[in-house]
Amino acid sequence: MRHRDFRRRRSLVQPFTRTVDAVTGAAMLIRREVIDRIGLFREEYFFGFEGLDYCLRARQAGFLTARVGRASVLHEGNLSIGRTSQLRVYYATRNHLLIASRFGAGLRASRWIRTGSVLVLNLALVATTRDLPRRSGLSGFAAGVRDYFARRFGHADEEGART
Repeated sequence: MRHRDFRRRRSLVQPFTRTVDAVTGAAMLIRREVIDRIGLFREEYFFGFEGLDYCLRARQAGFLTARVGRASVLHEGNLSIGRTSQLRVYYATRNHLLIASRFGAGLRASRWIRTGSVLVLNLALVATTRDLPRRSGLSGFAAGVRDYFARRFGHADEEGART
């Protein structure tokens, strides 16, 4: 997810509200009608991609997601799990695969291409992240892939084993 206007001077931020694909769950206001129609966040994601999943489900139900121009939210990311955590790689890999499988329509071949693309992207992130020991990152990646294909979702312990 790319955050529009991140690190831009406040005076340069667009003052209008605009429709977007999704907003972060850390800064989300949801109408009661949406909750009544599509329910709550899915627990399978547990950490990461649940906000995107929610916005995409809302769109499928006929709702729009909007970004309010000059609204301001301070969210100190990475404090609960850590930027360099093996568990962060685990959740990112597993949940990215899950959301790609749920919202990617198409033929079997395109599903395999999408899955392969998600795998390559997450593996590239592990390979290029300097803050995370490579062995730890690869272990989190492998556990995320394993649990995705085993259909194990929800909360996991520090090594990526489901709890």
